[in-house]
Amino acid sequence: MLAVSREGSETVVFLYGAGARLQGPQLGLFAIGGVAGLALSGLTLVLLNSSRRFISWRRFFSVSEAILLLLGSALLVSASERIGGQLLAMDVPGMVYSSVGEALWDSSALLSDSHGLGSFLAGFAGYRATPSAMTLLVWVGYWLIVTGWLRQRTLESRPCPS
Repeated sequence: MLAVSREGSETVVFLYGAGARLQGPQLGLFAIGGVAGLALSGLTLVLLNSSRRFISWRRFFSVSEAILLLLGSALLVSASERIGGQLLAMDVPGMVYSSVGEALWDSSALLSDSHGLGSFLAGFAGYRATPSAMTLLVWVGYWLIVTGWLRQRTLESRPCPS
């Protein structure tokens, strides 16, 4: 309950900041969007409660967790590429430049990250058709840590054999 209230308060602060500069018709559309979002969240709650035999709360939160972990990997890859771009602008040794700037391979002929499914995977899970060594290490490291954490959590939640 505390996490939900925290998220709600963050949403209010974000919406206040986003709408603070709007005036006239833009403000009205912004308010309509906020009310529509609130109505859709209520509808989602009603749908989840009424369809408990099809999808349980446990499964819902498991799917939500997976989606958030995928988004986390995409955000981390994006951040590491921005850091890499800053490193490229500096005077760095050739080894650092090659690990940050040069692509290890190019799989854009199979699945391009600029359009279609590849673009969706790039934004949603951190897929890159031409990853640098740093991008690849960050992505693999993230998933190793997440997998270890999930495994540890699963082992801790199992009852001890008697």
